[in-house]
Amino acid sequence: MALNPNLMLSVEQPDGVPVAITLAALAATTAQDGNAVTLVEAMASRRITVADVKAGRFAAGTTIPPALGAWPDSAMLAAADVQAALSSGPAPYVASAVNTDGTAWVSRAAALASLVDSFYGVLSLWTKVNTIALGQTDIVCSQPANNLNLFNQEDDHGLEMTLQDASGNAIIAVQDNPAIPFDDTWHHTLIAWNTDFAAGSRLVPIYIDGAFHSVVPFGTDVGVAYKTALAAETAWGIMGGGTGDVVAGDYADVAFYQGLNIVQPDGSIDADDLANFISSSGKPVNPATAVAAYGPPAILLSGDVTHFPINQGSGGAFVVNGTLTNATTSPST
Repeated sequence: MALNPNLMLSVEQPDGVPVAITLAALAATTAQDGNAVTLVEAMASRRITVADVKAGRFAAGTTIPPALGAWPDSAMLAAADVQAALSSGPAPYVASAVNTDGTAWVSRAAALASLVDSFYGVLSLWTKVNTIALGQTDIVCSQPANNLNLFNQEDDHGLEMTLQDASGNAIIAVQDNPAIPFDDTWHHTLIAWNTDFAAGSRLVPIYIDGAFHSVVPFGTDVGVAYKTALAAETAWGIMGGGTGDVVAGDYADVAFYQGLNIVQPDGSIDADDLANFISSSGKPVNPATAVAAYGPPAILLSGDVTHFPINQGSGGAFVVNGTLTNATTSPST
């Protein structure tokens, strides 16, 4: 990780009372005997050991890097040692992306393996598209019943998500700003659902770039909770529904989790769950983070043109229809 001068270290003083100090202040102190540092004047007699730093408090999500963790706890550190160790963590995740010119899409001509109908689910994807002038165009869908369908409906709402049960009862969640995410810049879409509620209370939040962007879902309220019927769907399409309508643009890190409930009782998504898909700076998070938290998704398409079509999830293989190319940009940059 890049050195953050505002990282806080918690260092115990000789009297046993801990004191907080920023890395910038630590690095600015003078070396003693070439292998240790003192703090500011109030702690001029205190030296810093590896154990001190290991016990420190760091920014959320930061861990002690291996370069420091391998040193003996009793080792004395110079300011340069601390700075080098904290700067030597893993490089930030950079998402690869693929492009379709409007003729290629990724599909599976079979049911997703081991999928069962559920009240719950999560769909996450990064896109850079400009299809606001189009009519209804599928982005992610199941077939033949279209029981899961994320599509662009530019004439009235913009982004819409349809979830349907085996009897054809549907709930449709809509996005509150039709211009997003169809403005030819990178956006993250995260949709989660919990349909285990009576009529009028079902929850389908849509988050765009980490912010809530959905309105009250509407559709056929049947008065009882129902499960989205996906186990019997025998085909899946990404970037298009396989009917000739393909949403041209760039795609990265498409993930679909069936049976995962991250919807809070108030219809929101908790910040800890959001952080598994999008960083606090609005950038992609390595999909391995969500996999570690929730287990493998049914669909995980990630990487360049060689790896993206290979479903890294548990649902089985996908294939490319047409020709994908590597995108010239990334949502990470």
